[in-house]
Amino acid sequence: MQKTEKSKPSPEELRIEGNKLLHETLKQLVTISSASIVILSTLLEKLVATRSKVLMGFIGLSFICFLVSIVGSVFLMRNIGLNLAATESQLKGVAYFAAKWFFLSAITLLVVYVIANLLYRLI
Repeated sequence: MQKTEKSKPSPEELRIEGNKLLHETLKQLVTISSASIVILSTLLEKLVATRSKVLMGFIGLSFICFLVSIVGSVFLMRNIGLNLAATESQLKGVAYFAAKWFFLSAITLLVVYVIANLLYRLI
């Protein structure tokens, strides 16, 4: 039996596959952000019990960051859908920045809120 050598994918094929993976990642980011907003909305009554304006500011900012992350992700998914062969430099713009960094900011704000709330209750 002869070995058939698989041809290497072209750079454009690799870029398309990479964009498909980025699209899937953004879909997951939208799902996680949406679920976080729903959970925060459900638990908001218990979260307000701290009565600290600074701590409540963390919750408000995290809502805003999750929303900006969702909008950035959806916008970027639309761009990928319209141009699957787009280069990385064409995709990395304001939407990419918003999707990535606002999501990380929202998670960080929630972690800070939880730690500060625990310390607030101990004092």
